[in-house]
Amino acid sequence: EQQLIQDEVTLINMTRFLLALNWSLNLSNGQGIDIRERVITQLNAALPDLDAPIDFNVPESDFAEGGNSPSPANQLLQSICFYPADDELCEDPPTEEEIANADPRPDEEEDRDEDVEYREDLQSKRDRILNAVRSLEDVDVEDAEGYLTRELDTITTQLANRYYLDDYVAEFPASDTAIKTVRVRKIADQPQLDTIEAISTRDQDVVVHSFDWQSASVEYFVAGESGGESELLVNFRPEGTYRWVKKQLRVLIQ
Repeated sequence: EQQLIQDEVTLINMTRFLLALNWSLNLSNGQGIDIRERVITQLNAALPDLDAPIDFNVPESDFAEGGNSPSPANQLLQSICFYPADDELCEDPPTEEEIANADPRPDEEEDRDEDVEYREDLQSKRDRILNAVRSLEDVDVEDAEGYLTRELDTITTQLANRYYLDDYVAEFPASDTAIKTVRVRKIADQPQLDTIEAISTRDQDVVVHSFDWQSASVEYFVAGESGGESELLVNFRPEGTYRWVKKQLRVLIQ
C-alpha cells in the first residue's frame, strides 16, 4: 500500500480531488474529509457543463492543468463556492469593464459616498472572489501522499492494537537452552491467523526453532552467552485481511 501511494497516479489524482473538495481545505491530523451537501449540489450542477469528463488516469500535470485551459477537474472546482450561499465570495466577480467604468475613490473621506462602490472597491472585491476560487494547486502531490500515509498508519495501528504477545521481554540464564514458546494473543478473542513467521535479530544469541499459524505461536531457544540478547520479530497476517502485523519480543540472556 505504501508503494502504491508513491507510484499510483490514479490514486494520487483521486485523493487530490477529494481533498480539494474538503470544506475547510486544510485537513488536520485525525480529521476525515468533509464534503458537504452544499458542495455536492454545486458539483452535480456543474458536471454537465464540463468540456470533457474528469479522467483520473492522466498524468498528474495534465490532471492539475490550470491557466487559460484548465483541466476538467479544475473547471469543476472553479464552479464551486466553499462558503455560505449568501457570502460575498460566492457572487460573480465584477468584470474588468465594470471596474474601468466605475468612479475612482475620492481622496478626501468626506467626499466619499458610502452607497457607491468605487473603482478600488470593485477591484478589491474582484480580487477577493478570484482568490477564493479553488484549484488543484491548493492540494499538491505531497499533500495527497501525506494524507494517504496517515490513513494507512491509522488503519495499521488499529489492527495491530488488537493483538499482543505473551511477553514483551523474556529473561533466561545461558544454561537454560530448553525450547521456549511465545504466543500471539488477541484482545477479547482467539487469534485466527492465515500465516506467521519470525526471525531473530541476533541468531547467535537466540535462535528461532519453529513457528505455527494454527497455534499462533513461535518457538525459540537461547544459544548465546550471559549478557547476550536478541529481538524476535514476529510477523503475522490475521484471517480476513491482507495486512501484516509485527510484534517484538526482547530476549535477554542472564
